[in-house]
Amino acid sequence: MSEWTPEAAEYLEGYLKQVRALARGADQDGEEIASGLREHITEKTEHEGGPLVTLEVLHRALAEVGAPEAIVDGGAAWKSASDASL
Repeated sequence: MSEWTPEAAEYLEGYLKQVRALARGADQDGEEIASGLREHITEKTEHEGGPLVTLEVLHRALAEVGAPEAIVDGGAAWKSASDASL
């Protein structure tokens, strides 16, 4: 398990908060989406970042996953597109 810088951890929380809010607005299960997304992003960033996940590493991972709007609009499409790059 990697250590996360405070900035990266805070940024991820804000990102997931936005995903939850957008999902609720679209009558989707925001908690379920955010939970799966957190797991995926954590795995991806820790794989790429090694022992320390920085904001830069997180930004690269999120660029591949997509904006919160794309997550909600695209459903689970982020999983297949992002998993292919692991």
